[in-house]
Amino acid sequence: KLSRSCLYTRRVCVFAPKRPKTLDNSETSAVQIRVAYPRNAGEVATAAGWYLRPSVRDKEAYVGKAPVVKLAAPMGSYLAIVRKKGYRDVRCPVSVGRNADVAQSVKLYREEEIGEGFVYVPGGPFISGGDPTLRMEPKVREVGDFAIGRYPVTCAEYLEFINDVGSRDREEARKHAPRWQDVGGFHWIEGDDGVWRLPEGKDAYKLVWTPDQPVVEVNWFDANAYCAWRSEREGRKVELPSEWAWEKAARGVD
Repeated sequence: KLSRSCLYTRRVCVFAPKRPKTLDNSETSAVQIRVAYPRNAGEVATAAGWYLRPSVRDKEAYVGKAPVVKLAAPMGSYLAIVRKKGYRDVRCPVSVGRNADVAQSVKLYREEEIGEGFVYVPGGPFISGGDPTLRMEPKVREVGDFAIGRYPVTCAEYLEFINDVGSRDREEARKHAPRWQDVGGFHWIEGDDGVWRLPEGKDAYKLVWTPDQPVVEVNWFDANAYCAWRSEREGRKVELPSEWAWEKAARGVD
């Protein structure tokens, strides 16, 4: 299924469309695949498709229409771009190891299935862990298709959630309002009418609470409550991502 993810701080949300759009024999002729690769020998592309030397324009090689049966490529990191009219472009990072054969299939989704503000991450294997400072051995894991929010959930978006809940149950809104996690007390300000607002000036107490800032000072239970509210409002399942989905969205495949 496709996961639609709204980030906040380190959290995400997810939805599954009814029927993913796959290619049959009548559709393959219209699909194009492009592979972005390093411009200079020895230069390495990051898994996200941005190059270590951003001043150098990405160079693309057209490799043909799907399915591409076999393509010889030096070991390294690549970004395959799959395009078909009527569907969102798919940016699929691929890591080629020494003397390795790599196969990657990609499902296509329409713009409305992914949603504005979300980025589609194709499913498949990726390397997780591997930070030597944390003594984490790298492991190959696999996740399904999902889409993740391009930006974290903002204060404005979370404020809409708090005020909507508060219009029906003020006590429930207080349970999920941003607060001091250790000593209690709220960061945001509740009016006499039950409507919450963002603090300003001295009320902000060294934290930034502008509408477009990521929301902070909420916990896992608050995040799940936000997802449940969003699921009800949008009519599709929204949930926090797994640890592996979050890591793949952040790092790519290698």
